[in-house]
Amino acid sequence: MFRNIQILLTQHLLGLKQICYKLVVQLLYILMDNWYLILQRIILLIVLISILLSIMILIIFYLIVILMQQLLSFLSNLL
Repeated sequence: MFRNIQILLTQHLLGLKQICYKLVVQLLYILMDNWYLILQRIILLIVLISILLSIMILIIFYLIVILMQQLLSFLSNLL
């Protein structure tokens, strides 16, 4: 009885493995057909991230300048 259950389980696992292989192959075909769209989205994402990073760096530099001005005014008031 346990042998029959083991055989059934291995058959189901092999079936699941074949289904997974088929899904992976279909995904690869989709990716190969639409590689230019995927590349375009990746490039767009890189451009957007670089723009956001440059804006963040500018904001940080601006805040540093403001803090330095505040520090200089505080030090000049002390003297």
